[in-house]
Amino acid sequence: MGKPEQLTPGTKAAVIVIGLVIIAVSLICFVGNLRSGASDEVTCGGSEMERDDTCVTYVNGNAGSERTYDEQAEQGGVSIFLVILALAGAAFGVFIIWSAVTETSAPGGRRR
Repeated sequence: MGKPEQLTPGTKAAVIVIGLVIIAVSLICFVGNLRSGASDEVTCGGSEMERDDTCVTYVNGNAGSERTYDEQAEQGGVSIFLVILALAGAAFGVFIIWSAVTETSAPGGRRR
């Protein structure tokens, strides 16, 4: 097997843009997840709950589960899985950009 093909300037630019998009989406997910956990509001189906409310989840028209205000409050917050996934995505985007930027051309500027 020979050496891998070098990236053309246009392809290199496209790879950098893809890396930037991956980083941007990852950071948006990261910040969105942190902001959703920062709220003191306890909700059920998009509506704010009061202390004496019960949240009922329906599955196929039948009551699936019931949670008290305190149980529903425990369900909210920052998802550590989503934080790790967003940070891994950002790291992957940085790696893609770094790989494209640090790629060296063949000796003498010729492709082989």
